Amino acid sequence: MNSDWISKLFDTIENESEPIKPRTHDFCLSLLQNSSVDYEERIKIERELFDYREHEAKALITKLLNLQTCPIESGRGYNQTQIKIKLKSITNDCN
Repeated sequence: MNSDWISKLFDTIENESEPIKPRTHDFCLSLLQNSSVDYEERIKIERELFDYREHEAKALITKLLNLQTCPIESGRGYNQTQIKIKLKSITNDCN
């Protein structure tokens, strides 16, 4: 995953104690949707997300990025590039 845009997102968080911005909120929900977080925790996060501060959202984003499911293994839609990346990671793990 390209981390340049994530770094830019974190750089835009100027005042970490301010309430969560709509852009950050939407990004958290998108990551949550594609994560391996269990149902109960997902519901809890969705419910509490409106009360998050930017610094809490930043920590959640970091956590959710590490819990993203593989689109190929999960059966979600995927493209040729994702298949190539997955196959390359598998062959690298075998070496």
